[in-house]
Amino acid sequence: MDKRTVLYVALGVALLGWGITIGLYLGARQSPTPATSVQQPEQAQATQGVPIKPGGEGAKPSPSPPVPQLEKLTPGQILSRSAKGVVVLKCYDQDNQPASQGSGFVISPDGVVVTDYHVIRGCSRIEVRTPDSRSYEATQVLGFDKDGDVAALRAEASGLPTLLVGDSDAVREGDHVVAISAPRGLENTLTDGLISAIRDVGPHRIFQTNAAISPGSSGGPLFDDYGRVIG
Repeated sequence: MDKRTVLYVALGVALLGWGITIGLYLGARQSPTPATSVQQPEQAQATQGVPIKPGGEGAKPSPSPPVPQLEKLTPGQILSRSAKGVVVLKCYDQDNQPASQGSGFVISPDGVVVTDYHVIRGCSRIEVRTPDSRSYEATQVLGFDKDGDVAALRAEASGLPTLLVGDSDAVREGDHVVAISAPRGLENTLTDGLISAIRDVGPHRIFQTNAAISPGSSGGPLFDDYGRVIG
């Protein structure tokens, strides 16, 4: 892991119109576009490791738990299992007028949402709407990458359904993928396709897919056949 990384997001985010997703990380935090009610990123605090107690002479290490085997899912199964973790983002300007709308997905039950940076750029207020029609205010932009067009924010929520994040480095050209988003606010819209190409652009790994992407789909997750977010 890059030592300067403060927020790692092992995924890409579906880009509007081009069918392109970005598998990247958020590097050193930058200050987000000024906003009146969305808190700016703060300095990341180092986490302390948990000390390991010595087992004493002759102690044997505990066996590792078995790795669960994932099963391949149909697009319909992925939708039914993951739709609750895909959200609609409504962004408002300084006059509290609608400025943009897109999709996003939850990666932490305490309200951490990933989306495209261009969806929230310049917004003074961001509203996160879940599939059960509950709405939450975004209180903080945790980090973003303008060039990679990806951002993470925190909504004032708890107990939200989350999505399983996979390994974007394992993705190969020709892999089947499934997209869930809310084009024009139409929640739980399902499309699928293939990874058409994988391109390295600077520090970013870009997935090109022929899965249909429409206005409002920006920021929605791209899944592999096991229901894991890979873009």
